[in-house]
Amino acid sequence: MRHRRVASTLLLLLATAVVPLVAQAEKPAAPAEKSAAEDDKAARIAEAMALVQPGPEHARLARLAGAWRREYHFYFTPGGPTTLTGEGHNEAILGGRFLTMASTGGSGDSHFEAFQLVGFDRRSGLYSMYGCDSGGTYCIQSTGHWDEAQNAIVFHGADKDPRSGHEEVFDLIMRWVSDDEVATEIYFFKPDGSKFKALDITSRRAS
Repeated sequence: MRHRRVASTLLLLLATAVVPLVAQAEKPAAPAEKSAAEDDKAARIAEAMALVQPGPEHARLARLAGAWRREYHFYFTPGGPTTLTGEGHNEAILGGRFLTMASTGGSGDSHFEAFQLVGFDRRSGLYSMYGCDSGGTYCIQSTGHWDEAQNAIVFHGADKDPRSGHEEVFDLIMRWVSDDEVATEIYFFKPDGSKFKALDITSRRAS
């Protein structure tokens, strides 16, 4: 009997302590506190909605939509660059959030096709590029920032061969000469940290 009375006393004490805490937890927030919480929630929703909308960076890319003529200079071979010509079509998609860039060039054994998807991530503040071409069965990715001094997007990326473990590190500079001309340069980095130009592309808007 004594143990039962002790247990009953402890349960009563516990109930006496817990009930006020529960009542306090269930007490509705004061009007001022509720208003501040609702304002904070509304501000977070508004910020999230703004981040999914295209911004001025997307408008910059969208201005490149249309038909283009391209001239390619490859610097892989000794004795000067190899020059190829081609054409391309750029299109703004997904409400202007991304730009697709499809290109073809060369002829015969030198014929190639290429595709890039370019965008701007408003969360990170970085441009992004995802590129594939007919020279391989893989794609490469890079991110970049706007360089006001060069009037260009400077992308930086790397691609690692899973078989050999060799990694190619590169810079891609996409420079606005005008709304009707864009100059692109691709540089690869050597093991000592120096870099060399592998390709440049001059794109001029087709009339």
